[in-house]
Amino acid sequence: MAIPSGSKDEDPKGTVPNILTKSDTAANTDITTAKFVVGTVSTTSTSDATQENKVFAQDPASGTEMHLAEPVNYSKYSPFFP
Repeated sequence: MAIPSGSKDEDPKGTVPNILTKSDTAANTDITTAKFVVGTVSTTSTSDATQENKVFAQDPASGTEMHLAEPVNYSKYSPFFP
């Protein structure tokens, strides 16, 4: 009897990259280069122009080992418009 292939336990895994403090563009590149997909991106307003579009939180955390093609979610700062 053949054992079906393609189960999650047989799928290749990778390590989630550290995207904290990176721009959203760099974060997206790092995520896809590591063979994951960009998941949910949340935003929080900031009046600090030096922090605009920078990642301040990610899930899962960097260094986490998980199956490739799984989503990496993150939160970034967006410009504050009063």
